[in-house]
Amino acid sequence: LPDFRAGERTFQILVQVAGRCGRGDIPGEVIVQTYSPSNYAVIHASRHDYRGFYEAELSSRRELEYPPFSHIISVIATSHDESRAVAALGEIASRLSGGGISPPIMADGLPRADAGQAAGGSMKLLGPSPLAMRRAKGEYRWHILIKARDIGLAAHLVREAALEVSKEAMRTGVRIMVDIDPQDMV
Repeated sequence: LPDFRAGERTFQILVQVAGRCGRGDIPGEVIVQTYSPSNYAVIHASRHDYRGFYEAELSSRRELEYPPFSHIISVIATSHDESRAVAALGEIASRLSGGGISPPIMADGLPRADAGQAAGGSMKLLGPSPLAMRRAKGEYRWHILIKARDIGLAAHLVREAALEVSKEAMRTGVRIMVDIDPQDMV
């Protein structure tokens, strides 16, 4: 799943299932079917190597600037009109980038602020991109992710930008939600 915690959840589930295998003195056997047998979470879980998994996960998160090395803010826009949801997020990204920078354009013509810098470099913007479940209950769902070390400043700037954009967006049927340090990225 497109969530930086996917490796952690995979490791946790595999170790939990394996721990329930077998009864008393009778050893159990666990068979895992996967498209990614070389994934570090699968390898470390197969060895019950908590320390190895921890070190690999922490190294990956440090390199990609995911928690605990930064905070994440998710801004989600939903609408029956996909282009309006994407446009609202593009406007938020533009405001966070200082207003003078237009988000880059994706191949399909939609705006994108792909890993752009914002707020003088204190935040990184990823997206807009569709959520894993792009459409739910008849509405399209897109989001931008903001990585920031200073959550106070970032949260303030994101809320302000989202509030300003949502005033107009609501009139066109777009709902905007802000989630600071979300537990679920899907």
